[in-house]
Amino acid sequence: GEDVLLVRRHVFEVPAFLARHVGKQVTIARADISEPAVLYSVLKAHDVESIVHAAVVTETSEGSSLYQAIKVNLQGTAEILEAARIFGLRRVTFLSSVSVYFPFGEDVKVLGEDNPLPATSPEWISGTKKAGEQICQLYAQQYGMSIPIVRPPQVWGPLYWTRRSPVHAMMENAVLGKASDFSNVNSDQKSSYVYVRDCAKAISLVHLAPSLEHGIYNISDGEGHSLAEFAAAVKAVIPGALIKLGNTRGPRDMAAPPMSIGRIKSELGFTPDYDLKRAVKAYIAWLRDGEYL
Repeated sequence: GEDVLLVRRHVFEVPAFLARHVGKQVTIARADISEPAVLYSVLKAHDVESIVHAAVVTETSEGSSLYQAIKVNLQGTAEILEAARIFGLRRVTFLSSVSVYFPFGEDVKVLGEDNPLPATSPEWISGTKKAGEQICQLYAQQYGMSIPIVRPPQVWGPLYWTRRSPVHAMMENAVLGKASDFSNVNSDQKSSYVYVRDCAKAISLVHLAPSLEHGIYNISDGEGHSLAEFAAAVKAVIPGALIKLGNTRGPRDMAAPPMSIGRIKSELGFTPDYDLKRAVKAYIAWLRDGEYL
């Protein structure tokens, strides 16, 4: 029921399921969030009321550099928040990441919102998201702004930008009748995931809530999954899928503790609609015929 302005830095091909809404409930604009004048012009022209801030640069972003990651992930976040302050926006929801919990110690059994975050960071996304959260919290404290932080795990599904991940490759290859070889990874190691539609649902609950009791919310499907479990779910839909698995363990191999989603469940009523089997079936349907289940 909301009118949505989708802001992108680069021109992109609008997917068919979204194209029918463009010019109606969806408007697309180009802007670089690290350029205040352009950002302010877009906010003013479209009478923006609130922002879901999802812009990010990571090591896997095309043509990325650490400087560019800092410019977008930190300076860009500061520019978004300052614009929200100047324009008096209702809320800015900041998309963080499960990576803020990394590196975790062996004594950590659950990744909860109140866990102390490690001072060190193994990747750009981990370090810049931790710093981005601090910027958000400072703005909220200083100006009384509503800036909830959402921490999703590995998001997967139609059109998601990490489509080069093993999870996506496994299903795409199966649909095309190609083999997948994951013999060089630990296929039994579990990580937290969330299907893209459940991720969007959770973000909407946080962003549209009249009021919030907390400042940080984890998102996940409530369980941990391994590549072996994904493979089994794929073979249940495509019995002939050729998926080679391994159990190669590296020196840093450690299963990530599950993410607690008790807070968003109890406060906002979030319940994942997609367990692993349903999500795999839905994504395969998307790959086959573009049906967005």
